[in-house]
Amino acid sequence: MKIPERRKGIIWLMVLAAILLACALHISQLFALIKLIFRAASPIIAGIGIAFVLNVPLKLFENNIFGFIKKKGGDAPKKICRYVSLLLTFILVLGIIFAALAILIPQLITTVQTLIANSSTFGENVTTWLKKVLTEMNISPAAIENMQLDWGMFVERIIGIIQASAAKLASYVTNLTTSVLGTLFDIVLSIVISIYILVNKEHVKRFAIRFSQAFVPIKHQEEFFRVSRLTNTMFSGFVRGQLLEAIILGMLCFVGMVAFKFPYATIISIFVTIFALFPIVGSFISAGIGVFLMLTVSPLKALLFFIFILVLQQLENNLIYPKVVGRTIGIPGVIIVSIVVFAGSLFGLMGILIGIPLSSVIYVLLKEAIEKRLEKQLVNENPS
Repeated sequence: MKIPERRKGIIWLMVLAAILLACALHISQLFALIKLIFRAASPIIAGIGIAFVLNVPLKLFENNIFGFIKKKGGDAPKKICRYVSLLLTFILVLGIIFAALAILIPQLITTVQTLIANSSTFGENVTTWLKKVLTEMNISPAAIENMQLDWGMFVERIIGIIQASAAKLASYVTNLTTSVLGTLFDIVLSIVISIYILVNKEHVKRFAIRFSQAFVPIKHQEEFFRVSRLTNTMFSGFVRGQLLEAIILGMLCFVGMVAFKFPYATIISIFVTIFALFPIVGSFISAGIGVFLMLTVSPLKALLFFIFILVLQQLENNLIYPKVVGRTIGIPGVIIVSIVVFAGSLFGLMGILIGIPLSSVIYVLLKEAIEKRLEKQLVNENPS
């Protein structure tokens, strides 16, 4: 017996309502399940992301530098071109990483040496600075004298707390080691997946197209492929914008620190550039590192640097990030910040990196749907 189309629509509506009701009644379990699936799939997602980023220099080598090999025709020249281009891509990426480390490691060694040298006088510097501030605020000398800080006792208490928590500390170190090994395994697995995708990207693309043609209804295939192209454009724009934003922010930080004669300008600017690759939240991590380093030199320097980094973060959040990244993916800055907070709280860093370009796709599709609906209403109101 054939079911009428109207009744089919009612049945699907009832099924959808039942699913939404079940999700609402078990919302915590639903989010836990989503997090579990997301965590299990994170190496695959990361591998796809790495392949997506590395595909940019790979195409540069393959088409512009070794294009003459591909023009010879045949599978063997194409494979040689692909393997050589992929090898050069990884050499380029590793070269950039090692170059950054070559600048960063000597700066870190110098910084650690400075911290060790200043550790004996750090407490005295803080006390002297506090006395100076209180004097300028017309606080009585008796109150200043009573502010003597016994740094030796402070260190002894810290050591006592550590010794009392030795068992918990050992457990924490074990868990940390397990977590680090698991993360390293995930990184290696992600790199392997990315290499497979890059080597066989034509086969992967062809399989994805055939899979879509097999399971997506014919009347929806054109729209499906359009959304796929839009998704590719958004993710490409996000990667380019994020890299550009990190470079701009790092340069501004370095120029500002040199102009205001802050110490550790190079190493802090490198940290700012690296952590700026992680939207919004990365700037707070780099700011914390910078304030700590400044505190070892002078509390006043730390306070001034904190003000400087706050201004820089406001510049990033309200101007650089929305204009550079927001413009490349076509999404307002307020939505970007909202996605960072929401996706970050649910799925962590991976959720942020995926959530921003994915939300931009949803934003564009929703915007198109609204415009079409308004045009349809306008036509209905004015049929002539």
